Amino acid sequence: MTVTVGSPDLSTAAPPTDRQANWQGLSDGLSQAVEMAVTPVLCALIGLFIDDRVGTPPLFALAFAIFAMVANFVKAYYVYLYKTQQEDARQPWAKRG
Repeated sequence: MTVTVGSPDLSTAAPPTDRQANWQGLSDGLSQAVEMAVTPVLCALIGLFIDDRVGTPPLFALAFAIFAMVANFVKAYYVYLYKTQQEDARQPWAKRG
């Protein structure tokens, strides 16, 4: 009996059906929305903690929250570019070989 550890080999898996692709898109969108909402709040809370310890106005809280928002949008942009390139590569007009 062999047990494999790690992610399964998806190169031989059947392509997802339209219904599976729709549910995957909903899952990806929901996780991205939660990430974009929660990350800046957590960073702001960390910044408030630092501001309280240092005795400054909410300088670190604003800086950390803005940094988290910018980082989330940059990440979303590059993920979008990657996914569109992958989708375009599967289209019939893509250059082969």
